[in-house]
Amino acid sequence: MTRWSIGHSERERLTIELLSPPAQDEGYDWITARATITVGGFHGDTRLMITLADMIRFAEQLHPLYETLKGEAEFTTIEDQVYMKLTTDGLGHITVAGHLMDQVGVGNKLLFNVSLDQTFLKNALAELKQAIEAVKR
Repeated sequence: MTRWSIGHSERERLTIELLSPPAQDEGYDWITARATITVGGFHGDTRLMITLADMIRFAEQLHPLYETLKGEAEFTTIEDQVYMKLTTDGLGHITVAGHLMDQVGVGNKLLFNVSLDQTFLKNALAELKQAIEAVKR
């Protein structure tokens, strides 16, 4: 299917690959996804469930952060397997802090902290919007 990511091109990157269209039978628009992360010397890879609403909410927060360099943007899932918070110093420096869990509620948790500049947000926002449109079809 499609994917979106936050971070540098090869290292210091979290990628969400969407593996299914949104389900419409359980009251939520669940999407089966795969999250991969490379931060420093660590790498994680897990399957999880996210919702289309999670992605839309994040895009709505990410756009003004990119445009104004004010505020913050958070991506989280209902089951808290992925969480990231983007903050800025107002000068173009972005900090992405969060976690990735390999199971819901139990298991292993990889905490991460990545530094970017605002130019990396343009591509992340474009990928995210493209992913949203792809799963809406």
